[in-house]
Amino acid sequence: MFYCGRNGGSVSLLVGSTALWFLFERAGYNLLTFISNVLLLLVAILFFWAKSASLLNRLLLPLRNLEVSEEIIIKAADEMRVWVNYALSIARDIAIGGNLRLFIQVALCSCYISFIGNFFNFLTLLYIGQVPKSN
Repeated sequence: MFYCGRNGGSVSLLVGSTALWFLFERAGYNLLTFISNVLLLLVAILFFWAKSASLLNRLLLPLRNLEVSEEIIIKAADEMRVWVNYALSIARDIAIGGNLRLFIQVALCSCYISFIGNFFNFLTLLYIGQVPKSN
């Protein structure tokens, strides 16, 4: 994008998250429409690139297979398994262990999140949480 010294990544992250927040919150865009339009634009660019290359007798750019490898899926599943097991161990401590203190903490935290969630949209909360991290 552009270089802004040592904090270029932070600025890029802030600008990108602000643009996405504006698209989804203020402009009324939703995620499925956004993904669909981006994929349609990508396919259209590749189609017209291929047609123009054949008309101008130029070589096509090599395009790798667009697929998700099995090892990436396995890594993601392993990482997800760790988080799910942690959540299940907390649930077990509450249900079977009778840990009243942990139950009250989880209940109060859920009520607090629910109360705050009534005032903001989910994307606005993500954006507010992201802005202090990027500064």
